[in-house]
Amino acid sequence: IVFFSWILFFGIKVIAYKVVLSSAQKGITTTGTTISDTDFYLAPQITAEVKRIFVKEGDFIEKNQILAILNDEDVKGLYSARVGEYEEAKASLENLLTEPRPQEAAIAEIIVKEAKKDITIKKQELERINIQLADDSSNYLRFKKLYDEGAVSFREYETAKNKELQTQENVQKTQKEIEFLKLKLEEIKQKRDLTLEGTKKERIEEAKANIEKIEGYLKTAKADLDKYIIKSPISGYMIDVILDNGEVASPTNPIFRMNAPSGIYINAQVEENELEGIMVGQPVLVIFDAYPKEVFESKIYLILQDVNPSTGTFTAKITLPDMNGYRVFSGMTVDITIISEEYKDIVIIPESFTVEENSKLFVFKKKGLRVKKIEIKGIPFNNNKILVKDGLKQNDIIVKNIGNKKLTNNEKIKIQEYYETK
Repeated sequence: IVFFSWILFFGIKVIAYKVVLSSAQKGITTTGTTISDTDFYLAPQITAEVKRIFVKEGDFIEKNQILAILNDEDVKGLYSARVGEYEEAKASLENLLTEPRPQEAAIAEIIVKEAKKDITIKKQELERINIQLADDSSNYLRFKKLYDEGAVSFREYETAKNKELQTQENVQKTQKEIEFLKLKLEEIKQKRDLTLEGTKKERIEEAKANIEKIEGYLKTAKADLDKYIIKSPISGYMIDVILDNGEVASPTNPIFRMNAPSGIYINAQVEENELEGIMVGQPVLVIFDAYPKEVFESKIYLILQDVNPSTGTFTAKITLPDMNGYRVFSGMTVDITIISEEYKDIVIIPESFTVEENSKLFVFKKKGLRVKKIEIKGIPFNNNKILVKDGLKQNDIIVKNIGNKKLTNNEKIKIQEYYETK
């Protein structure tokens, strides 16, 4: 009697839910795995002992970052020798471009001096002949006067005259020879200059060709040396460091295994009965097991036209979302919701607030201190919820009982707590 009196006076304790209009998404849930198209093994081009490794598993690696150095003592010596040859060749060219060549210059000057000496000798000879001409002219005039006076014979007079004429011819001949020697000197100078210039150009070209040849050797030696420095070809994660310092690496014995986030995608298996609701470009919500509190947005970029007969599923490939600094490796597990429908300003209620009777759906709506059992029209929604199409409106309050006591129409209630929307 006391119990029933308490019920009548206080009412049945219930949990209440206030109806609100909301936006929601309906989707297909499944699981997926991250897969990398750029998962690869990194091995050297040559066979050598691992000298030092600079990274560890799990590190994020930048493109061209040095990962390891191999034992390069032999090739390092060859490279140093090539550097020395190159520096020596550059110095030789620099000398040719900036310094005179004493040997060629000395020979050229000797030739010029010899030509000048010949001219000097001829000039000295001309001076002697001019002196002789002065004597011969004076003697001729004296004999002419004596001849006119009858003091000497015609023969003596003619001899003096001819001697003067001969000396004049010698002067003219010597003068011509001097002019010829001057012209010859100019030719010798020009020939010297051309010879020196031509020879120098030849040697400069030879020096340049030698530098080019040595540069080729140097580049080859540098390329060989670079093979002993292992750099990352991509930006990505170090998945596995396979070898240790002191072990031998080769083209068939890799040192590292890596992958790039840019090559990672999500591989999802979807039930074939969902095929009609799946298409490329469809939005997807992704939750990584590694980051359960974070929801990432992405899209389907490829649907494989093949159903696995054993599992009854097909593959949908999903673009890796923007991870905002979170690390992603291949092989990670994710929960996926493929959004099939989006709703705005709809009524969604928890399924636990509904009662099904004779294939009809009912709720208990608060009306004053009591409840009224009303029929609603609704369909199942995500996460144990019901999308109400008719029967409820915003700000309506529905309730469900606490404990085993079932609610009935027009039951007196006492709200114990409000249901928090999740």
